[in-house]
Amino acid sequence: MEETKNTLQEKKTLLERLQAKFSNEELEFRVGSTNGNKTMGMALPYVSARAIQNRLDEVFGIDGWQVEYREVQNGYLCKISAFIDGKWVSKEDGCQLTQFEPLKGALSGAFKRAASSGFGIGRYLYEVGAEWFPIKQAGRSFVFTVKPALDENGHFIKPAQNQGEYMQQPYQQQAQPQQQGNYQRPQYQGQPQQQGFPKF
Repeated sequence: MEETKNTLQEKKTLLERLQAKFSNEELEFRVGSTNGNKTMGMALPYVSARAIQNRLDEVFGIDGWQVEYREVQNGYLCKISAFIDGKWVSKEDGCQLTQFEPLKGALSGAFKRAASSGFGIGRYLYEVGAEWFPIKQAGRSFVFTVKPALDENGHFIKPAQNQGEYMQQPYQQQAQPQQQGNYQRPQYQGQPQQQGFPKF
């Protein structure tokens, strides 16, 4: 019984480490909806693939996890496997090809979704409330003039509390918004597996 309690506690600790909130330095924000005169934009937080890779390295070690990709109709499926309690545990999710850099967008999206839906990494970002931030036009896109940030509880810090102006790189809008609940998994076509780390 004591061994069972210890095992449950270890799994709980593992889950907490995987689902821990990211620092603002690890988060990125893209502009969602804008107001009528294009001076304010809705901040949509997301975590980069590199930050997820770092999280997996920290929790499982560089040799304790692996990723595989499988091409399907109009997209890719990503399977992330982690070595837990002496066995490989795998979670899978996918993403459709995107308009901008279709292959890169699909691989990155599938990887992020598998990490979120399977291991809970960055899943809390789907529950972050909306907040408006000042924006300006940069080419055909919009960028924030005040950097969005979240507090330790995962809530937006009001724009007035963020000091100074910064230059954000324009976000390349993809065809499909990466929202877990709206994703429809492509049909598997039996293509060969592709292995290795995605180059994002």
